[in-house]
Amino acid sequence: MLVPASDIPDLRATPVTSPAATPATSPVRERQVSATPLGLPTVIGPAATPTAEAASATPVTPPLAETTAPFNVDLLTEDLVEATTSLASCLTEGNFSKVVDHTSPIFRGQLVGTSRPLPESDYVSLATTFPQIEYTILEIMNPELVDDTTATADVVWSLANQVRVDRWTFTLSEVQGLDVWTIDMAAPGTATPSIESTTITVGISDNRYTLYPDTVSDDTVMFHVMNDDPVDHELLVLKLDDGVTSGVLLRTPGPNLPDGVTMIGQATIASEGEGRLLLTGLEPGAYTTVCLLPDESGLPHMASGMETTFTVAAP
Repeated sequence: MLVPASDIPDLRATPVTSPAATPATSPVRERQVSATPLGLPTVIGPAATPTAEAASATPVTPPLAETTAPFNVDLLTEDLVEATTSLASCLTEGNFSKVVDHTSPIFRGQLVGTSRPLPESDYVSLATTFPQIEYTILEIMNPELVDDTTATADVVWSLANQVRVDRWTFTLSEVQGLDVWTIDMAAPGTATPSIESTTITVGISDNRYTLYPDTVSDDTVMFHVMNDDPVDHELLVLKLDDGVTSGVLLRTPGPNLPDGVTMIGQATIASEGEGRLLLTGLEPGAYTTVCLLPDESGLPHMASGMETTFTVAAP
């Protein structure tokens, strides 16, 4: 459903001392270089320019003018909550033709993990190949009204089990005769979501994972990953059905995960770098973590032993 945006004079009506120093946090409901194969749950990639060719393109943050005029933080937050939850509903329900009403070609490309802007027909064709998952907007933080047609905010949202924080740019657009906030593009966010979690520290060295602890009793887990190797690795968390072993990943050609294997979350960690992965809603049981990035010979790192497991214990 398209939700009309508030009038700009109303958004400008309430002075605030400093929007950046007074973040607005809005819990929305009770309760993110993609190295994974095509056909997995959609993952927002880095922001891209229309001429970018690869999904690994350097993230581009749009140059935005400083916000100097006061604005109504609560009203803008309410507007952006309405816009983002409407988009999340369309994505969850698979109404991809409606997703087009809420998004720009750049953001639609990011939704399917490419830096190439996607027109409506290309996006709908690609989006229908992905498994249906639930999208939930968890928080809207640090909104800013950049000018009379542009706003930004940190969006904390979950894609199935993976929680992401992205800085979204919104544009005031006319859609079906209504002025609505549409999502123009996403860039990596820096806000910390107010979600309680248990931490698992992951060390990567010599194509091996070291997890501490390897058993938790919380259904929300934050992985802090340190990659000491001189090459990029990924933390690809999977759930295997009973009777399915991880070896099926090496025996199954093609971009899709094999039957009986469900993607839970993924993060790519740069060589000699650090990263994080936040997962929520984890059911009790064992989870498998692998790296399917290829080595110099084209074999996934998993083939040389880059695989481990962790357990979520029943409460």
